[in-house]
Amino acid sequence: MRGFPGAPGVSFSSSADSPNGSDGSLGRPTVSHRFPSVFFLLGLIGASAPVLANDLCDLSDEFDDPSTLAAWNRIHEHEEWFADQLEVLDIDSVEPGRMTIMPYTVSWYQDWRGPLVFKEVTGDAAITTSLTVTGRDGVSVPGSDYSLGGLLVREPRSVTPATWTPGGENYIFLSLGYGQVNPPSFQFEVKTTVDSNSNLELSPAAGSSAQIQTARVGEYVITLLREAPGDWRVHRRYHRPDFGSTLQVGLVCYTDWPKCSTFDPFHHNSVTIEPGMDGDPSPGTPFEPDALARFDYVRFQRVELPTHLEGLDLTNPGTVPDSELLAFLGGNALPEENEDCTPAHTEGPMIDSDPTTSGVGIDGLRVGPNPVAGTAEIFLSLSHAGDVVAELHDVNGRTVMTDSFGYLGAGSHRLQLQTENVDLPSATYFLSLSVKGESGRTEGWARTKIAVLRSVH
Repeated sequence: MRGFPGAPGVSFSSSADSPNGSDGSLGRPTVSHRFPSVFFLLGLIGASAPVLANDLCDLSDEFDDPSTLAAWNRIHEHEEWFADQLEVLDIDSVEPGRMTIMPYTVSWYQDWRGPLVFKEVTGDAAITTSLTVTGRDGVSVPGSDYSLGGLLVREPRSVTPATWTPGGENYIFLSLGYGQVNPPSFQFEVKTTVDSNSNLELSPAAGSSAQIQTARVGEYVITLLREAPGDWRVHRRYHRPDFGSTLQVGLVCYTDWPKCSTFDPFHHNSVTIEPGMDGDPSPGTPFEPDALARFDYVRFQRVELPTHLEGLDLTNPGTVPDSELLAFLGGNALPEENEDCTPAHTEGPMIDSDPTTSGVGIDGLRVGPNPVAGTAEIFLSLSHAGDVVAELHDVNGRTVMTDSFGYLGAGSHRLQLQTENVDLPSATYFLSLSVKGESGRTEGWARTKIAVLRSVH
């Protein structure tokens, strides 16, 4: 790492044109649910219980082992487009200790969907990277408009090319490179997109390298950056109550907007745009991809909003100054290099103790009793009514199960789990519950760590 300087059988039942900105700047009756995969929720009485200070530790990557590339998801595969928009994607081979991304002609803007190398993250978290973005020569300011690389957080879409419709992109990113300025120089681009309506800002950058961070804190997304030898600073703040509890979080690199803009979005998203391709709508417009992004690391950190800031508008610096955000974000949300992800152990039974949870809108979440003999109960307390959705994630952030409990009223609920024919590996998992209100927006969530053991027959 090169551092920056300085299956069936589980049943639940419940009871109770240019991307410039406009200014030219850059409680119902008992219900039963069945999960698609069988799993067995279990905490062992008298056994050691794994607890992580940073439960997202295993998602981090120092890019010093090529095999870790397999732990990253690709958006074109995830949504079954199968058109690879990256000419180079590498860990530790092209440049030791780095992830290298070099895109073909491609963009992220409105319905134009570019490449994304990501992991799924549920709940409040900060993702930080140290990166260098240049033209393909590895030194110069990129020579094509809107050629940048950085971090993106995105609402997942359940689409394929056959079901895709316009107007469904929701994301925020912060990137470094070159947007559009004369004379050409390095810039930051920050962009928020709601229902494919993109609003972006460009601002000067000191050079080709920086540390950048994107933090999701409840309904808010905060972008931060640091340019050596300076300190961390808050860059932009956004209120995104439309974001669900789980987001796709990862790395982007894009380039050559003048050529991209000649493609309609569906065509752009469906193909690899390169010289000699079939169906070029603008033969007279040259291909000029010129972006090379090199990432030293990506580190994930669980964050928690200080209690004295709860209920305040985090987009208002008059109410919440930058110093308040920097007290728990920026360098305070950057894990150490090669953070020890080995679970600490707490000895003793866990029958009466709640597992570590985090979230808002859900006052309590507990799985028990322990040990479980074929049946487990999830004890849930809601601060308000809504549709409750459950997801199970492995330690790499992959969703291995999802289902809905339907509409539940405010108050306490006991959700019964019955298990058989277990087919998930015995391991640590994370159970996430989210609550959606009448508007469809996520109004509460909670997350807890559980142990899953394969049953013995």
